Amino acid sequence: LVEPWTKKLLETLPKVKEMTEGVSYIHTAATGAVPIGRDTRISNRKCFITTVKDGKMPEYLKHVSAIPTPVIKSLRSHGVVSTSYFRVPTTNQVILTVALSSHLVPFDKTFGPGSDHLSNPEVASWEAANAEFHSGWTSCEEFHSSDHEWDRKLLGL
Repeated sequence: LVEPWTKKLLETLPKVKEMTEGVSYIHTAATGAVPIGRDTRISNRKCFITTVKDGKMPEYLKHVSAIPTPVIKSLRSHGVVSTSYFRVPTTNQVILTVALSSHLVPFDKTFGPGSDHLSNPEVASWEAANAEFHSGWTSCEEFHSSDHEWDRKLLGL
């Protein structure tokens, strides 16, 4: 059984492919403007993993939940739409996902050392406090994303 909206989408895909002939970008709600081409993997999502120091997890959970307003304002003004933290059961590992307003936000330059984000003393203080709980974040590599891969297959790319 195919849902009506799915059927309508599948009927329009050949038209979309025809309309995008010679176009180097396609716009999707999930990813913004994405180049069409072989093995394109541009994302407005980031994922990180860290290991929380022994005995620090309860305190770290409180720290994350008590994010100060200036930090929220800075993150939002620099393109962060949302963040999600996931605790890996029976471990001290935490996964952080970050959704950005655009894949054009240069993440490391925007949020790393010397960035405008860290120039605010309240933001820098809160971010530095993370060192009490863990030794930093390791960036994860995205290798599959349905909103990229499936759209490309449905468009015959």
